[in-house]
Amino acid sequence: MEKLPEKITGLGMMDIRPAAAAPAALGLYLTLAVCLYHPYLNSFKPIDFFFLFNSAIGALGCFVITMRWVSVFWAALLAGAVYGFSPYALAFAAYHPFAGLAIAATPWLFTPAVFWKCRHRSCETPANRHETIPVAIITAALFALPFIVIATAFWTFAQPFAGPFFPLPNISPAHTNLISLIAPTAIDSRFAFSFYHLPLAAAVMGVFMYISIHRLGPLLAATAGLIFAYCDPILQTSPVVWGLIPMLFMSVLIGLGIEGLALASRPDKKWIMLCFLTMVCLTVFTCWHGYYIATSMYALATAISLCVFLMANANIRLHGIRWLLLTLAFAIDIILTARLIVDNIR
Repeated sequence: MEKLPEKITGLGMMDIRPAAAAPAALGLYLTLAVCLYHPYLNSFKPIDFFFLFNSAIGALGCFVITMRWVSVFWAALLAGAVYGFSPYALAFAAYHPFAGLAIAATPWLFTPAVFWKCRHRSCETPANRHETIPVAIITAALFALPFIVIATAFWTFAQPFAGPFFPLPNISPAHTNLISLIAPTAIDSRFAFSFYHLPLAAAVMGVFMYISIHRLGPLLAATAGLIFAYCDPILQTSPVVWGLIPMLFMSVLIGLGIEGLALASRPDKKWIMLCFLTMVCLTVFTCWHGYYIATSMYALATAISLCVFLMANANIRLHGIRWLLLTLAFAIDIILTARLIVDNIR
C-alpha cells in the first residue's frame, strides 16, 4: 500500500487538535441520539436521558481517539458514530440507564495511553533507544489503566455500602456468528459484535492500514478485552463491558479505513478492489438468505466501493466527492439500521 502521510499514520500526533472539532462532533452525536430515540422521549423519565448522553459522550471519546490517527474530521466523526451507536452499544439501553456509562467512559479512559507524548516518533529514533524500556513500561501501565478503573468501579458498586448496585447482569457477549455480524437486524442477538454494513468495507481497508503503522499496544488491549468478555466476571464486572474495548479498537480502524478510501490513489487500487469484492460477496450472500435490509445496504456499499475504485484507478482525486459519497452512505446505514435496533429494544 502507498505510504501514508504522517497525520494518517498517527506519527504527526501534535498536528491534530481534536478539541477544535469536538463541540461540532458532540452536537452531531446528540442530534443523532435524539433522532433515534425521539418516538420515546415523551415517556422518558429524567434518568432515561442517560441513554442519549451515554452514546453521544462515548462517540465523542472515540472521535477524539480516532483523531490521533486520522487528519479529516469526517473520518473521526463516522468512527465515533460507529462506536457510540453500534448495535453492541445500543444493546445497553435494554438495561439500567447507568449501565451505558461504560460506553461513555471507555474511550476516555484510553486517551492517556493514546495521547501520551512519549509515544511520539522522537522516542523511537536511534538517539533515544535507551528510553525504550521506560517508554514500554509507562505505555503498558497506561493501557492497563482502563481495565483497573472499570473493574474497580464495578467492584465498588457491588459492595453493601453502595447498595449494592448492579447496572448490568453478569452476561457475556453473544457468540457472534456470521449472520449477526453482517446483518445486525436479521436476528435478535444482543451484545453481538457488529458494525452495521458499510463500515465493514472500511474495516477491511482499516486493517491493512493498521498493519502498516506497527502499533501493538491498541491490539493487545483489544485482545485482552475480547478475552475478558468471555471469562467469568472479574471483580463483579459484567463481561459485556469488556467487549466495548475491541469494539472501540475496530471503530478506530474503521475511521482509518474511511480516510484510506477517501484519499486512496492508483497504487492502492488493489485494496479498494478487495473491499469491493467483499461487498459483492456480502450482497449476494444476504440476498440469497433473504436479509433484504442488509442486501440493500451492501448493494449501496458495493456501488460506493466501485466508484472509489474507478476514481483511484483513473487517478482522479476529487476528495470532496469521495467524502460526500462516503459520509452520506454511512449516515443512511447508521441512521436507518440503528433506528430499527432501538425500536426493537424499546
